[in-house]
Amino acid sequence: MTTSLWLIFAGAVATILFSLIPAAMILKRIGLSPWLAITGLVPGGSIVGLWIVALSKWPIDDQSPDRGASSQ
Repeated sequence: MTTSLWLIFAGAVATILFSLIPAAMILKRIGLSPWLAITGLVPGGSIVGLWIVALSKWPIDDQSPDRGASSQ
């Protein structure tokens, strides 16, 4: 392989390690499919992914409103 192909491969691996894996972990934590992180690889997909996350129901929405109040 030429040097430029190695750089493209290294860039792809870095993208997966440093952006897709943490994004998948966050998505899983908020109750969405971790596979949604792949939208970040598609041009414009990040914007679509952000809208999906912003408009979806979050786990904190299921908790009672007085969850932070101390009991007396």
